[in-house]
Amino acid sequence: MPAIRFRSWLPTVTGRLSFSSFGHSLHPSPTEYTNRAAADERCLVCSQGRIGIDATIPLSLAQAIWDRDGDLVYVALCKAVAIGQRRQEALTGHVFIVQRKVAWQEAEQIVEALRRLLASYVDPERSGQLSTFIENEWDNCIRELKRRCAFEVEVEICRSGKTTITVDEESLTNPNRPSLGNTRQLQERFAHRLAAQVFYFLRDIGHHHQHHDPTTDTIVDLFRFDGSDDFSWREQVLYNIYRTIIQYKRNPQNKQFHECLGLLAYASTFQEVSKQELDPTTAQQLPYFHAIGLERSLSSMQAVSQLANERAVRRNAILQNIILWVVGFVISVIGLLQVTETKIEEPSAMLRLFGRFAVQSTEYLAGMVGFAILATVMLHSETRFNPKKWRVVINLVRTVSAWPKSLSGGFFVLIGFLVLALLYWVVQAV
Repeated sequence: MPAIRFRSWLPTVTGRLSFSSFGHSLHPSPTEYTNRAAADERCLVCSQGRIGIDATIPLSLAQAIWDRDGDLVYVALCKAVAIGQRRQEALTGHVFIVQRKVAWQEAEQIVEALRRLLASYVDPERSGQLSTFIENEWDNCIRELKRRCAFEVEVEICRSGKTTITVDEESLTNPNRPSLGNTRQLQERFAHRLAAQVFYFLRDIGHHHQHHDPTTDTIVDLFRFDGSDDFSWREQVLYNIYRTIIQYKRNPQNKQFHECLGLLAYASTFQEVSKQELDPTTAQQLPYFHAIGLERSLSSMQAVSQLANERAVRRNAILQNIILWVVGFVISVIGLLQVTETKIEEPSAMLRLFGRFAVQSTEYLAGMVGFAILATVMLHSETRFNPKKWRVVINLVRTVSAWPKSLSGGFFVLIGFLVLALLYWVVQAV
């Protein structure tokens, strides 16, 4: 059975990745890594716990429910190689996925021994060549991880960001992997999904999320590569980036504008990189996007949004001042009534009713005032009661939708009863 290959691009604004920074990442959990270089050689050993669940459940909730370090451990063993006359032009090696509860306890000791040996390397004069210094331990680690892992791929990451992931027959027939059928179609689908997770792992340890939230960074996906067509996957990457920019552009918020400008820089860089790596005839077929015009449009929309936000801030400040003035006035009047000897002979019926209600139902009065303040603030806020912009609501709906129908139905019924109880409480208070 032939190997299955995929390609994508690790985003880099400069068009050249820095291999010396590979390995460090805090998302979704801190990595344990050693990245050592000597002369023309570089070796990387990196492991990270990741949660192997569906994306409908928010990452923070998943980390609170399950082990924060994840139920799967991704291990990367890579070396820098030369391409032509350029030294350390690509990182090549293996990435293994190991189940934490099944085989990681023994595999961790082997990986940790290799990391310690790599960290103890001094320089070529005292320790010899780097590849020779760790050769035996490196080969042993790969051999043991192949025996214990649930999935394995070969990776190649070029300086330009071009990333190739290869799934061979040995990984598809691994007895440790989950059984998803024996047909070629199911195996290819399985390989694509796991290779995409490997790509996200490589992206996290080699790319800093400066222009987007790392928990939602699926802007650049992984695409099938037949070994000869170097154009189709580049076209899809460009479409993905610009599609995300347009989606952000339709949701005018200051944060989205900054992300759009950052993604626009990525798109321009990738287009230039692709023109250098493709032949001139094929490069002309890349989709053309007017980056300068889009940037001007984003800057204009950002200025309008900032003006609207400044007006909203001024309105909220005026509202807060009015509320504070009313509260201060009431407190002042109450204080004056406490110290003055003047008596009110015939207070109005409305004043007596309000005083009786304030004394006998203090908690109801406080609830009504708090509800009125909350409603006023939300009316003058940026969301304007638009549930599509409430990330908490979206995550809650997605999570509940993943539950069984009987459980999710009961949850929504309970929410309905709580809303009715709140309305009844408000009516009784009035």
